[in-house]
Amino acid sequence: MKQIAGVGDVDEVWYRGLDVAAHLLGLLAATGSYLALTHVTPDFATDDVYRGQGIPATVRSRSEVERFFDGLDLVEPWVQSVHRWRPDDTSGPDGPADAEVNVYGALTRVP
Repeated sequence: MKQIAGVGDVDEVWYRGLDVAAHLLGLLAATGSYLALTHVTPDFATDDVYRGQGIPATVRSRSEVERFFDGLDLVEPWVQSVHRWRPDDTSGPDGPADAEVNVYGALTRVP
Protein backbone atom coordinates (compact mmCIF):
# COMPACT_ATOMS: atom_id res chain seq x y z
CA MET A 1 0.00 0.00 0.00
CA LYS A 2 1.32 3.45 -0.90
CA GLN A 3 0.41 6.75 0.74
CA ILE A 4 0.55 10.24 -0.71
CA ALA A 5 0.45 12.94 1.91
CA GLY A 6 0.74 16.69 1.89
CA VAL A 7 -0.70 17.58 -1.51
CA GLY A 8 -0.89 21.36 -1.23
CA ASP A 9 -3.66 23.75 -2.14
CA VAL A 10 -1.97 25.63 -4.98
CA ASP A 11 -3.52 24.89 -8.38
CA GLU A 12 -0.24 23.65 -9.84
CA VAL A 13 0.23 21.25 -6.94
CA TRP A 14 -3.45 20.23 -7.15
CA TYR A 15 -3.06 19.16 -10.76
CA ARG A 16 0.20 17.40 -9.93
CA GLY A 17 -1.79 15.54 -7.28
CA LEU A 18 -4.27 14.48 -9.94
CA ASP A 19 -1.35 13.35 -12.12
CA VAL A 20 -0.12 11.24 -9.21
CA ALA A 21 -3.58 9.67 -8.86
CA ALA A 22 -3.58 8.89 -12.59
CA HIS A 23 -0.08 7.40 -12.24
CA LEU A 24 -1.24 5.20 -9.36
CA LEU A 25 -4.12 3.98 -11.49
CA GLY A 26 -1.55 3.13 -14.17
CA LEU A 27 0.32 1.02 -11.61
CA LEU A 28 -2.95 -0.64 -10.63
CA ALA A 29 -3.87 -1.30 -14.23
CA ALA A 30 -5.08 -4.80 -13.49
CA THR A 31 -8.82 -4.93 -13.91
CA GLY A 32 -10.51 -5.23 -10.57
CA SER A 33 -7.88 -3.34 -8.57
CA TYR A 34 -9.02 -0.58 -6.23
CA LEU A 35 -7.78 2.88 -5.31
CA ALA A 36 -8.78 4.27 -1.89
CA LEU A 37 -8.41 7.87 -0.81
CA THR A 38 -9.01 9.70 2.44
CA HIS A 39 -8.79 13.45 2.89
CA VAL A 40 -9.25 15.99 5.68
CA THR A 41 -12.24 18.32 5.16
CA PRO A 42 -13.46 21.63 6.60
CA ASP A 43 -17.07 20.71 5.79
CA PHE A 44 -17.88 19.79 9.39
CA ALA A 45 -15.37 21.84 11.39
CA THR A 46 -12.72 24.39 10.48
CA ASP A 47 -9.12 23.46 9.81
CA ASP A 48 -8.16 25.43 12.95
CA VAL A 49 -8.09 22.07 14.71
CA TYR A 50 -4.97 21.19 12.73
CA ARG A 51 -3.33 24.57 12.37
CA GLY A 52 -3.97 25.38 16.04
CA GLN A 53 -1.77 22.42 16.93
CA GLY A 54 0.95 23.37 14.45
CA ILE A 55 -0.05 20.78 11.86
CA PRO A 56 0.04 22.29 8.37
CA ALA A 57 -2.89 20.73 6.55
CA THR A 58 -4.61 21.30 3.24
CA VAL A 59 -8.30 20.63 3.66
CA ARG A 60 -10.76 20.05 0.84
CA SER A 61 -14.54 20.08 0.53
CA ARG A 62 -16.49 17.08 -0.71
CA SER A 63 -16.60 18.49 -4.25
CA GLU A 64 -12.83 19.05 -4.22
CA VAL A 65 -12.21 15.47 -3.04
CA GLU A 66 -14.59 14.20 -5.74
CA ARG A 67 -12.33 15.84 -8.35
CA PHE A 68 -9.66 13.22 -7.61
CA PHE A 69 -12.08 10.66 -9.04
CA ASP A 70 -13.08 12.50 -12.23
CA GLY A 71 -13.75 9.96 -14.96
CA LEU A 72 -13.76 7.01 -12.56
CA ASP A 73 -16.58 4.92 -11.14
CA LEU A 74 -16.78 5.28 -7.38
CA VAL A 75 -17.89 2.40 -5.20
CA GLU A 76 -21.08 3.10 -3.23
CA PRO A 77 -21.45 5.07 -0.92
CA TRP A 78 -19.05 7.21 -2.97
CA VAL A 79 -17.32 10.11 -1.15
CA GLN A 80 -18.49 9.86 2.45
CA SER A 81 -17.34 10.63 5.99
CA VAL A 82 -15.06 7.69 6.79
CA HIS A 83 -16.95 6.69 9.92
CA ARG A 84 -20.16 6.48 7.88
CA TRP A 85 -18.61 4.49 5.01
CA ARG A 86 -20.22 1.09 5.50
CA PRO A 87 -20.10 0.94 9.30
CA ASP A 88 -19.91 -2.60 10.71
CA ASP A 89 -22.64 -2.08 13.28
CA THR A 90 -25.59 0.13 12.43
CA SER A 91 -27.79 -1.05 15.30
CA GLY A 92 -26.12 1.01 18.05
CA PRO A 93 -25.52 4.71 18.61
CA ASP A 94 -24.37 6.77 15.67
CA GLY A 95 -20.81 6.96 17.01
CA PRO A 96 -18.72 10.09 16.59
CA ALA A 97 -20.13 13.24 15.06
CA ASP A 98 -18.88 14.27 11.62
CA ALA A 99 -17.08 17.25 13.19
CA GLU A 100 -15.09 14.86 15.39
CA VAL A 101 -13.83 12.93 12.37
CA ASN A 102 -13.40 15.58 9.62
CA VAL A 103 -12.25 13.07 7.00
CA TYR A 104 -13.82 11.95 3.73
CA GLY A 105 -13.04 8.59 2.19
CA ALA A 106 -13.80 6.98 -1.14
CA LEU A 107 -12.98 3.88 -3.17
CA THR A 108 -12.88 3.35 -6.91
CA ARG A 109 -12.48 0.16 -8.90
CA VAL A 110 -10.12 0.12 -11.87
CA PRO A 111 -12.19 -0.88 -14.93
